[in-house]
Amino acid sequence: KYHDDGLEIIAAFNADSREEDSGKTLKEVILERNYDKWHNFNLWDFHTTEWSIWCGGSTPAAIVVDSKGNIMTSNRDNVSDPGRNRFGYTASTKLIPVLEELFGPLDEEEKYSSTDYSKDGEVMTLQKATEGKGIPIVLMGDGFVDEEIADSLYARTMNQAMENLFSEEPVRSLRSYFNVYQVTAVSDRNYFDGVSTAFGTVPDHQTTGIDVNADAVMRYVKKVEGIDSIHALAVVILNTSQNKGVTYIMRDDKKTDYEYAIALCPVIDNLKSEMFRLVLTHEAIGHGFAKLADEYVRSTEGSATDEDILLLKQLHEKWSWFMNVDSEKDSTKVIWSQFIFDDAFANEKIGTYEGGYTFFKGVYRPSEGSMMNLNDSPFNAPSRQAIYNKVMLLGLGKRPTYEEFVEFDKQHKPSKWSYRTRARGTWEALWYPAP
Repeated sequence: KYHDDGLEIIAAFNADSREEDSGKTLKEVILERNYDKWHNFNLWDFHTTEWSIWCGGSTPAAIVVDSKGNIMTSNRDNVSDPGRNRFGYTASTKLIPVLEELFGPLDEEEKYSSTDYSKDGEVMTLQKATEGKGIPIVLMGDGFVDEEIADSLYARTMNQAMENLFSEEPVRSLRSYFNVYQVTAVSDRNYFDGVSTAFGTVPDHQTTGIDVNADAVMRYVKKVEGIDSIHALAVVILNTSQNKGVTYIMRDDKKTDYEYAIALCPVIDNLKSEMFRLVLTHEAIGHGFAKLADEYVRSTEGSATDEDILLLKQLHEKWSWFMNVDSEKDSTKVIWSQFIFDDAFANEKIGTYEGGYTFFKGVYRPSEGSMMNLNDSPFNAPSRQAIYNKVMLLGLGKRPTYEEFVEFDKQHKPSKWSYRTRARGTWEALWYPAP
């Protein structure tokens, strides 16, 4: 199917070069089966560190490599690859979807197209705030066809997404401040090519990023009557199991109270999976709502530049964004210094850990692990404070003191301090909203 598009297959055998029963060489067998080419090499010559990155993990194994020799996907499941997420693929279930992303549908005529758009744009209130003004969250799905809406898959997905959003402290205990809406979006097909779905989402092949038609998302947000759109959080759930996730944080230099953001997350693995819950929490609550920065580092980044540091300080001072990373190493001057010397947070080992904001050097994070690092722990104390402060500001119009947060936090600590998850990386992007 994909040979004319440039796909070549190289098979590696961990076996003797001669079949015991027939006496034929593997080369002869392969040629008899009409493979175009035979690439023969001794596997053990490659049994090195480099080879271990290529192979291992689940079987059957399949590694996808581009024309320059760069690994795009591998079944190896013990390689940390923040930001690109190329490892941990199970060939038996994930190879065909990966190839379809690269080359198009394997069988075009089998792709179902919607015919009933009567439910498109329908709004349902999933939760009404009982405290404060009601902070708006708008849930919508992409890649859901009419049959999946009719059989309630869409509704079940949106409800699970809502539960995931309120699964971590402190937002779990602050849930009563939120209005949550579901807006139905009927896609033409379940194919993420930029045109076949309601929001034109396209998962990136080599990173965890996802492209989206932001204008289309805003049109559906505004289908909620009377919504305060500049303070809304839009959450788009993709109808695919790919391990992706991205948040677009909108910024308006003329409005320091502009809070609109779009968080995108697929139904990773399955609807009830822990990865779906954690990645959605990281994206929507961490980035989208609280405007927290990533605390992990990327292998492609080195030291933060003066320009990077200047932007970070501007975000701190003008918008109170990214308050979980700082360029200040001194524990008495870093923006979360109060937590370092407060015995109430001693068990969290809050400090200044180098590496964050995707940079190896020049930026510091508050804790070794966290929800904003590799999703291996709950939100750390500075992140919980940022979430609490945002709820109080948007819900009640007040700016709480440090002491008020500490008193709240004593009653609502996370129930667990670590999670077992696959390593992954995500990223946030700053966009300026359209006029």
